[in-house]
Amino acid sequence: MNKFFLSRRAVPALLILLGCASQGTHVETRVGGPETDAVLDLTRLVPYRPLTRADFQADELPRELRGLGLGAVTVVCVYATPCNIETVSRGVAQERWYEAIVSPFRYEARMNPARSWWDPNQNLKEDHFLDHEQTHFAIAEVGVRRANARIDEIRSHIRSHASTRDEAVRLAIAQFAAELHWVQGEISARNAQFDEETANGQREVRNDAWVKMVQHEIDETSALPVR
Repeated sequence: MNKFFLSRRAVPALLILLGCASQGTHVETRVGGPETDAVLDLTRLVPYRPLTRADFQADELPRELRGLGLGAVTVVCVYATPCNIETVSRGVAQERWYEAIVSPFRYEARMNPARSWWDPNQNLKEDHFLDHEQTHFAIAEVGVRRANARIDEIRSHIRSHASTRDEAVRLAIAQFAAELHWVQGEISARNAQFDEETANGQREVRNDAWVKMVQHEIDETSALPVR
């Protein structure tokens, strides 16, 4: 039994780097990026590519997945790259209001070898189940590519207006997090569907059909523009 796990503990919906720079009527707040803690080494995250057994480096299952009879776990971090939320004052005197605008960013899907695990005692068909784990990773990659192709639309959803600077930033941060949660949720739901329909890779014919379908999507989305 194999499993995909979207790391929400290691990659929060939103990371605010404290400290704002103010210049005239503009204020910037830094947001985005994965959390840098002892578990997550950013230099070891793997961008999309073919996986090998050597990529599964965790000594044991994540605590939350123990006791489920799993043979392998692929941990993928889905996050937004760091960016700024800039506030600009509009209007004059009693009619003054504030607009919060997020600077360009993109979503990324990165496999985390340090938390991805392969049971060395399982008598698995290695090539078959590597294809299964690769497809989990590919589903995440397709999800962020499709989101990045409409990043201008997403940024327009994050743009916020309010009567105070703090409220405009608060609304933009909340929407920034909501947009990321939506992307993560779509990826998690599709990976869950993949596991359900293939019995975690054990229904080989159905698994092979998913592998081919998602590989086609990888090929198809490689040409998508990042707006």
